[in-house]
Amino acid sequence: MDFLGEVAEGKETTGILKLLLNFKKRVSSLSPSEVILLGYVGIILLGALLLSLPFMVAPGNHLSFVDALFTSTSAVCVTGLIVVDTATFFSFWGQLTILTLLQIGGLGYMTMTTLVAVALGRRVEYRDRLAIRDSLALDTPGGVVRFVLLIVKYTLCIEGVGFILLLIRFLKYFSFPQALFSALFHAISAFCNAGFSVFTNSLEKFVEDPFVNLTVVGLIVLGGIGFMVIKEISENRRVSSLHARV
Repeated sequence: MDFLGEVAEGKETTGILKLLLNFKKRVSSLSPSEVILLGYVGIILLGALLLSLPFMVAPGNHLSFVDALFTSTSAVCVTGLIVVDTATFFSFWGQLTILTLLQIGGLGYMTMTTLVAVALGRRVEYRDRLAIRDSLALDTPGGVVRFVLLIVKYTLCIEGVGFILLLIRFLKYFSFPQALFSALFHAISAFCNAGFSVFTNSLEKFVEDPFVNLTVVGLIVLGGIGFMVIKEISENRRVSSLHARV
């Protein structure tokens, strides 16, 4: 009986290995565009599952999976559409999850994947470079990793400046912890053109505050025109490429 059990267990292990190998082959056969698409779908589904957890919402609230999926999709695709009030419905962890999804959506899935790979010291394969090229609409896969790192640095610098400016103003209205998170959330949301807010009335409270308005507008404009345009202007002092002109 023990022998038969070992044989059965061995067959089961072999079957699992075959399934894993077949899955790896199928993934390897995907085109760069399919990798990008599946990556976004995976991030959206993961975000929906996380937002469905009980501690992601404020006490007494319940978020259905459909609403969680909608919120996750809206955050990753930076549409700004919501089905519940982000400010009051979600807990801090829920808002932090949404903020993370906004940043991933704003930077792009392949950009974040490359950043993680570089941080872990892993080599970015040629196939992944092709996917990065397609996601960033570049001409060639050469130098894409360096380009991605420049995008991340540019993003962090701009968002960092916006965060500090908003924090200075928000400290006049809120406690330090609330001002800190609110400034961070709105700096990222504005730069990613996401439209999400941790205030029930969005930024209506600051309608007569030029400091907040100009800071947010600056973040929106810089995030909207993108890194490639700013890089071209800073290096060439003029707009020459078709992408920058458009």
